[in-house]
Amino acid sequence: MLIGVLSSVACQPLAATFRPVLIVFIVSTLTLAVMRTDLRTLGAILRRPTGAIAQVIWLLGLSPFLMYAVVLLVPVPDELRGPLVLYAATAPVTSMPAFALLFGLDVAFVLVGVTSAAMLSPLTVPATAAIVMGDQIAIGIMDLAARLALAIGGSYALGIALRRTIGAERIAGWTVQLNAVFVIAATLLGIAVMDGIVEIANRDLALMALIVAIVLGASVLMFVLGTVFFLPAGLTVALGAGLNSGGRNISIVLAVVGASASDSLIMVVAAAQLPIFVLPALQRPLIRYAMARNAAP
Repeated sequence: MLIGVLSSVACQPLAATFRPVLIVFIVSTLTLAVMRTDLRTLGAILRRPTGAIAQVIWLLGLSPFLMYAVVLLVPVPDELRGPLVLYAATAPVTSMPAFALLFGLDVAFVLVGVTSAAMLSPLTVPATAAIVMGDQIAIGIMDLAARLALAIGGSYALGIALRRTIGAERIAGWTVQLNAVFVIAATLLGIAVMDGIVEIANRDLALMALIVAIVLGASVLMFVLGTVFFLPAGLTVALGAGLNSGGRNISIVLAVVGASASDSLIMVVAAAQLPIFVLPALQRPLIRYAMARNAAP
């Protein structure tokens, strides 16, 4: 996945080829995640909604305020502050439950956070955009909300329909194949969002480096604070919440805004790919060490 993204930076026509169908890759990854979800397990968790409510408050409510404080302290141009706050206001990326499984965390808790945040984001993200970006969003706020709702709602409807049509047992038997499709879709998504980034970065390479540093630092900070915030629920749950906090799906905003996206939004979306591809490799040994220490007598 990382090689694919880097190749699109080196070969911008590759990114330009896939940019017009970015929304297809967004919908594909979300649909695959929903299709592989045991809805009965999710329903059982939602009958005890405390964890879902707490995650939504943290992910969609408190995190943007944290980022807003960061961008006030760090000297960045005014036009970049809105997109950076918007990054912290979006739902976690759909691959987080897979990472939770790999790390031995509470997959169900991570999944309910991703799902509940994604379902509510068409309401919260446009509201955040209206507050912090104003006229920087070329389309109307209601239009943005409608497009987000259509993309996310359509993905969930399609995923549930495919699960019922194909059957849970057959889907479970296609693990390798579905993993491969997910990786391909996620890689193409990462390639598509890099369209135009070289030209934009060449205008001010120092500014692009600053944005990458801010996004990466904010992702690490949100991972740490998310973990601390949920520690009363236990280390396994807390680390899962931290995992959800660090990787955000701002690509969907770029997909629904389309060609009207500003350069500042494109820069932040491009920078946001780094935590998604790099941080899990750094988090895995730390999480496993913490889990081992927690399990020791």
